Amino acid sequence: MQNVEFEKQVALYKNHPEWRDWLLQGKFGLELEINRVKINGSLSHQPYPDVFGDRQTHPFLKSDYSEGMFELVTSAQETMKESRTELGYLINLLRDELGDAEMLWPLSLPPRLRENDLDWLDQTFERFWLQEYRDHLKQRYGSAHAIISGPHINFSLSTDLLEALFALSQTEDQTEHNNQIYFKFAQGIDRYRWLFIYLFGSSPIALDKSDWEIPNDLGPVRSLRNSIYGYVNSADVEIDPSQNFEIYTEQIAKAIKDGRLFSNHEYYGTVRFKGADEYQTLLEQGINYLELRVIDTNPFDEFGLSLIDLEAVQLILLWIFISDRDYSFGESKMARQQANIVALQHPDDFVMDRIIIKDLLDELIMINDLFDEQFTSGLEMITERLLDPTKTPAAKLMQLAPDAVRMQDLGTKLGLARQRDYLENDLPETVRTKMRERLRGTE
Repeated sequence: MQNVEFEKQVALYKNHPEWRDWLLQGKFGLELEINRVKINGSLSHQPYPDVFGDRQTHPFLKSDYSEGMFELVTSAQETMKESRTELGYLINLLRDELGDAEMLWPLSLPPRLRENDLDWLDQTFERFWLQEYRDHLKQRYGSAHAIISGPHINFSLSTDLLEALFALSQTEDQTEHNNQIYFKFAQGIDRYRWLFIYLFGSSPIALDKSDWEIPNDLGPVRSLRNSIYGYVNSADVEIDPSQNFEIYTEQIAKAIKDGRLFSNHEYYGTVRFKGADEYQTLLEQGINYLELRVIDTNPFDEFGLSLIDLEAVQLILLWIFISDRDYSFGESKMARQQANIVALQHPDDFVMDRIIIKDLLDELIMINDLFDEQFTSGLEMITERLLDPTKTPAAKLMQLAPDAVRMQDLGTKLGLARQRDYLENDLPETVRTKMRERLRGTE
């Protein structure tokens, strides 16, 4: 799309201020996978805490691949900021439980594994209802790879906006129309996968050599987690996101039937469509929200995501949605290749056409202006990082810890400092009350 077309799209929302307001009135939620470790930085072998209740039914507190890999899930909130506050309550519950003998690992890539860690990971799993899927993951990717962790950002569009867009469409069925809207939104996000990886990539070095998916001689990169060596599918699983949601679901269904995927949960796309558990049912009942899956854990933030991170993400999402661009199969394929190139660049490097960067920043400025400059902090962060790769989190990590030994030490020091800081400072009773409510599974 030429810039003049983008300006027309922005003008459309200026002329419909209620649409602009509705774009801010969706729902937001956060998920965080995070590993439990001892205070010396080695993997914890402790069982999942009984005090957290039944992880099959608890709405907020769960585990993932291992018994020591927590999965925190916030409820849907009105703003990104409120979602982060909710995530903080859940992280506090973990820190309460860990006490002074353990801590939370602050990096997406797991710590160096010790002699019996792999045996424990392979053999210890109490979620019997997921045993078959877990065995499949162990066989295909290995346990060292399966405990790579990170946040997911969930977001939905407001009902008012979806109804307004449906009223202007030629589609007769609103569920089908909503699916079209969400699918096109996801196409745009996938097209700019490289941008999310560049801005938020922070997994430059593998600390453990037992992960067979990651070459031992690989030098520092921007995001191992989001590269071809990270949480991605094998080359035989190529899903074309350039057509429509029905074809997309058919491709995933075929990959499952052929044995290339265990289920739709094993497809590690940039975005996951959320609602019904099975995609065929989702096609009929409608997409409820999208899950962004390519943000690495921010090692410099106590909750793994900062407010400025979330503000920047929301600004980019608004830009993508308002742009309303179309993407061909060739563009989608090239975008995935471009994203992998960015993921595997040295953290201090960034090769991108300056005109592309200038146009991108100009458009983000227009979006920020459209929303009365309420995303200025996020815009400033995006601008700083795009103009200087040494300001990105991966580069900052490498400045502090340029090799695996020092990265292990840095992760240990950060995790321990946060655990001790939490234990040494009293929380307000209002926060404690919120934590107790979340522990009970209520709000």
